[in-house]
Amino acid sequence: MLLDLYSDRKHRFESASYKKKLLWEEIAKEINERLDTTFNSQQVEGRWKNIVAAYKRHKKDQNTSGRDKKDFEYETQMNELLGKRHDVVPVCVIANLPGRPDEDQSVTLDEPATPPSTPSPSSSKGRKRKRHASGASSVLDFLKEYTEVQKKNKEEKRKEVKEMHEEKMSLFKQMIDAMKK
Repeated sequence: MLLDLYSDRKHRFESASYKKKLLWEEIAKEINERLDTTFNSQQVEGRWKNIVAAYKRHKKDQNTSGRDKKDFEYETQMNELLGKRHDVVPVCVIANLPGRPDEDQSVTLDEPATPPSTPSPSSSKGRKRKRHASGASSVLDFLKEYTEVQKKNKEEKRKEVKEMHEEKMSLFKQMIDAMKK
């Protein structure tokens, strides 16, 4: 029932001109009338958030390699309601970006990242796999490199502006000297 009531009001939930609190109160009132219950709007909204969180976990689990197919009771309805939202089904995530750098590779902003070469199966026997940095440390490393590149670019731009200024001043000085003669 909650999914149907949300679906009926979906366009209003997506609109900025409606207050979400009032919509949840409306849904709670209708549920209470139909089922002879006493839910308040916070309880109904909390239940909705739990369903959405479970749906997101289900979608994530289904997209993870090696997982068995599992059913989600309200999957069809939730696909219709939330299937195109980027927070439910992201277009891409850091883990599946092409050319994601390894620990040893450095990312430069001027050149596209290249994927690491894959060793042949025979050469990797007996070797331990390299442990990849966590997502957070990869992001931090990228941000550090990015800020360094930005600082370098800013310094180069400052030098160019300074040179242009000195050149203009030299020309003005020559003009003044020529006018004095």
